[in-house]
Amino acid sequence: MTDRLRAGGRTSRRFALDAVTFGQQACSSPLALFWRGDAANVTAAQATFWPLVESAIAAAGEPFAARAAVDKLVAEQMLDAAGAVHHRDTSDYRLRVTETPDMTRLTRLASDGLFVERRIERLEDLAPLVQRDWQTIASLGVSGGDWRTMLAATRPHGIDRIVPFGQALAFGNVWDGVNLLTELTRIVSIEV
Repeated sequence: MTDRLRAGGRTSRRFALDAVTFGQQACSSPLALFWRGDAANVTAAQATFWPLVESAIAAAGEPFAARAAVDKLVAEQMLDAAGAVHHRDTSDYRLRVTETPDMTRLTRLASDGLFVERRIERLEDLAPLVQRDWQTIASLGVSGGDWRTMLAATRPHGIDRIVPFGQALAFGNVWDGVNLLTELTRIVSIEV
């Protein structure tokens, strides 16, 4: 995993682009990162990935409002009050990362560069954590076959599409699990 992350920072730039566009408020913006693997490998990947994401966010040149820093500080304090958390050190409030077992409050708290992260051993461990409103998973290092196997075995509610990093905001004819062309097309039936 760390080799992929070091590959010119391209992975972190694609992740950052998905995150900072629309202030992380698009319905498919990444809000959480799940790391699959043993603690040592995940810790090494995190140590590589987050500094690269922080640099990519700074290089994107998006305006940064003081309100966003305050919102992140408040969100971190709300997560602290809810239970055991660990906040990752970053150089400023453009990027904040919190490790927490509480995924239920995620969509109400994440914005403008606030991410929640959690380590899982197996892909199947993700299924009970999935919330109905997650919609999009941006994936790195998990094959389509592994995703299909996990989805068939666990059938979690809330995953409508799985895309590579950098494609979370790409719009397609299937969205939220609905084929828009079919749903929005009127078919005239002539039976004479």
